[in-house]
Amino acid sequence: MINVRESAPITGDDWTQAFVDAIAKAEQLGLAGVVVPSDPALYTVRRPTAGQTPSIDLRGLHGLALFGEGARSVISMIGPGAWRLIHIGGEATAS
Repeated sequence: MINVRESAPITGDDWTQAFVDAIAKAEQLGLAGVVVPSDPALYTVRRPTAGQTPSIDLRGLHGLALFGEGARSVISMIGPGAWRLIHIGGEATAS
């Protein structure tokens, strides 16, 4: 398991790159997935810039899990509008 808190430094309050890096590292090392530790602070992800949606992309990955430790493992969207926060489902498309 890769701990998202140990994967990459965050930019301000945006955890997006930490999730991207943790998922890539877990896949590269053949690990079971990424753990989102329970914490009083939310794991916030900002609205992606054009071409970066979704924020957390698990499409095409097999045998990799993203999971939390408990009730305080919360990933929250911050920014205007709505977007795909997490995209899962094998070969799913963005449509």
